[in-house]
Amino acid sequence: LYIQPQDFADTAYRFDWDAGFIISKHHNKRLYHGGNKLIRSDDRGSTWKEISPDLTRDVPKEMQKLMGQSWSIDQLAKKSAMAQIVTIAESPLDENILYVGSGDGLINFTTNGGANWIKASIPGLPEYARIHHIVASNFDKLVAYTACHNYMGGDYKPYLFKTTDGGKNWFSINNNLPENGSTYSVAEDHIDKNLLFIGTLFGVYFSNDGGKEWIPLKNGIPPTCVMDLDIQRRENDLVVSTFGRGVYILDDYSPMRYLSTETLKKEAEIFPVKDALMFIPSNPFGFKGTAFMGASFYSAPNPEVGAVLTYYLKDEFKTLKEKRRDEEKKKQKDKEDVKYPDYETLKNELEEPESYLLFTITDEAGNVIRKIKTEAKKGVNRLIWNFRYPPFTPVSLETFDETVPWNEPAKGYTVVPGKYFVSLSKFQDGKYTELVTKQ
Repeated sequence: LYIQPQDFADTAYRFDWDAGFIISKHHNKRLYHGGNKLIRSDDRGSTWKEISPDLTRDVPKEMQKLMGQSWSIDQLAKKSAMAQIVTIAESPLDENILYVGSGDGLINFTTNGGANWIKASIPGLPEYARIHHIVASNFDKLVAYTACHNYMGGDYKPYLFKTTDGGKNWFSINNNLPENGSTYSVAEDHIDKNLLFIGTLFGVYFSNDGGKEWIPLKNGIPPTCVMDLDIQRRENDLVVSTFGRGVYILDDYSPMRYLSTETLKKEAEIFPVKDALMFIPSNPFGFKGTAFMGASFYSAPNPEVGAVLTYYLKDEFKTLKEKRRDEEKKKQKDKEDVKYPDYETLKNELEEPESYLLFTITDEAGNVIRKIKTEAKKGVNRLIWNFRYPPFTPVSLETFDETVPWNEPAKGYTVVPGKYFVSLSKFQDGKYTELVTKQ
């Protein structure tokens, strides 16, 4: 069913290539669609009504300047499509509060469902910058965020703004963002109001202090243009779409709510563990993944099944040799003599056992279920326990052959559903030291 609104009066509606469109959070039959005016439907698109005047600069009549000169429509075909509404935001706390952003640099807002509209003041934003994305806060109806860019004007700076007075005034929260990296999208966590995510020309950034400091998320995602962000609330997943038509999902980002200055000062920490759902994965095509369906059948790999343990390690464990070299480098920097190490020192370095982290899984009675050894990697990391005891088969020195589809590595028995605990220790200098008590 074709539901796009039509205007058969003197002036037809004008729609952007990425015309704004949302479904109301307050009424599931209500739709908002943006052309040069904001249009609303209360019956899933069967009928539409205008709830705003023209909220753009009407640029197709008055061609704006880009990169210091005026351009003909024959030179820049997209120019006529840049002046329309490209983003719409509805306050999840008040159905009458709406924000509308246009491709030619305007933010308009209403507090009474569209009866009256007010043009926002955005100091520092270039005149014809694109208001690419607006989100209204989940916690305060007077707070909203917008990601804008002036990419078409040859300007690759970030333009990230926030309002705390319902849209009248906006202020920059770029702060430590790189000078070169246009901003396209923004998302606010639904539990922690200070946890924000943004999509830029070169990847995803997050802030857990309301935008005072931005930190790049690099692991598993390339430095690509991130056009849109969405949060799957039930799973706490961050879903990212890129200009290259790629989709990336950060599974369960909830540990980021617990990243604080106090946490980062600790030697190690295990973040709260989400309840894990135990199941046996099915193989609908006979074998794992796409089986023998061939390259024409696309299927992304599923996350590994198990209880996901997210942990933090402040520093990697340095060997005796690395510690000696650090001391020697300091002496060299201070113009001091570096002494030749004695035999005992070199012997200890050679015979030093390798350091590692050891996770211990126990049941409610304190019985050890599994011990998992992993390298000591600095920063926030993840480990998955597959609900199983250790394999009971003899140790094999042969390499596991993954080319045979029915081959599977040895697995232990699964535990029964229930409550389990995990603790973290380190093995260093030939002895174990507990870092985190059981969680």
